[in-house]
Amino acid sequence: MAVAIAATKAFKRIETNRKWEDYQSLKRYWSAHGNTFREVIWEGSQTSTAALAEFVSGAGTIGFLGANDIVYAAQELDDANYDGKTIWIDYCDSSGVLHEAVATVLDSDTSTATEVPIGCLGTPYVEPIASRQADGVTMTAIQATLPNQFAGWYIVACGDATHQEGNYLTVTSSDLSAGVVLKTSTAPDADWADDNVSLQKTLNNDVYRIRRVWTETEGAATKAFHIVDKDSTNAYAIIPDTLTYGDAGSRYTALDTATYRSFLGRIKLRAPKLFDVDADDLGLQVTVTFTPLPETDQTAADTTISFDWVEDFDWQPCIELAEASDVIIKFENLQNVSHGLVSCEFTCLEVTI
Repeated sequence: MAVAIAATKAFKRIETNRKWEDYQSLKRYWSAHGNTFREVIWEGSQTSTAALAEFVSGAGTIGFLGANDIVYAAQELDDANYDGKTIWIDYCDSSGVLHEAVATVLDSDTSTATEVPIGCLGTPYVEPIASRQADGVTMTAIQATLPNQFAGWYIVACGDATHQEGNYLTVTSSDLSAGVVLKTSTAPDADWADDNVSLQKTLNNDVYRIRRVWTETEGAATKAFHIVDKDSTNAYAIIPDTLTYGDAGSRYTALDTATYRSFLGRIKLRAPKLFDVDADDLGLQVTVTFTPLPETDQTAADTTISFDWVEDFDWQPCIELAEASDVIIKFENLQNVSHGLVSCEFTCLEVTI
């Protein structure tokens, strides 16, 4: 077990009968015990900088959610060839619970650049609200075959500057009229009128960290796929042009401890040695922030450790992590040499218990 004893200075752990010393023995231990485990491996590189900087995606500027929220899928620019195409994401909620392969269909009725909430099923479940009643709304394109077919579903406002973007209503009942009337648990106010909304079975309103994102087809040039906030101000994952898999940044987020044990296994860095005069990258520092799993009756706390290194860095702590906590790796060139690539690989191990 591990316990943080100072927020940014040190941590302490007391291990009982631990059977591993490095990353290879950690994997062998769990393999021998028959547990299912998987490795989450991030690899990337960046130009060395004179300021402390986080290793992040090379596919664009990736933001990290400060709090749980509804997130949206959209294409960078509208393209009719991608109408109705599906994007999938894996994400962790704020409790570290893993949600895998959440499907989202791009909007085929208006524009693939319109932000639709993840979990959107697509046509015919995306349309503007036709009218608003005291305790519900009418959506004309939806066809119901059973009374209360949509009870327990959610009406989630799409992005694209609609009045209620980022908000949702819970459906309590639905009828069989030509324009299906959806009764809701909260009476919609006038701002819901004419809003473009998604009617969907699941509500993904606690998206905390996105692990990966992929799509069924490659995007064209200048038409990347984005996972964004309600008005595309921030991108949380990007599938670059001409690719099908996307990047969600370099941070690792530990999963819930009721289902998994998550370990910070290994961090490897490689810096170039340049032979120009006064240009050798010799004053390097890496800073690692993580939250060790606390002992019983202890409170989890972040800790940050910095290492000075030259050319190669290989740290294999095999530290167990507190659930829903991030591992953040930052790099700095203390000699102010702002050229040369520094490569980073770090591996976390997730064991199903």
